Amino acid sequence: VGVEERGTMLRGVFYAEFDNIEGPKIMFQAPSDCLSPQSFDQISGYIITGPKLSHKVIRFDACGYRIICYPVRIENSKYDRNALLFNFGFVFDPNAKTENYVSTLVKLASTIETLEQEAAFLSTPDTKARLGEVLPEVLR
Repeated sequence: VGVEERGTMLRGVFYAEFDNIEGPKIMFQAPSDCLSPQSFDQISGYIITGPKLSHKVIRFDACGYRIICYPVRIENSKYDRNALLFNFGFVFDPNAKTENYVSTLVKLASTIETLEQEAAFLSTPDTKARLGEVLPEVLR
């Protein structure tokens, strides 16, 4: 599974968030085996980040992949720990050129951030579950 574009292979997409009990956690990914639990454990510090990296594109190579991601932090007293931390990321072949995907990644994360702020999209389990249906479509 992947999208071929000018020699770049997009292998997968994921949504991760900080769970107040379990810590950083992949909630949805497409394909479902895009990142193994072991791989995610190795890179989770780059996925769920501190406030200085919020709303910035992060690129790194790890676990045999090139990954670009966009961590988001929404501060509000309605959330446990007064913030909701989440991240969308794209997983590529290790030598992939990722520049053409940055705007899509930022738009995806920004759209979900707006949906959360305006309609509690991520805070409501039924609507958050729809990400499991949406992420495979990103690969098409």
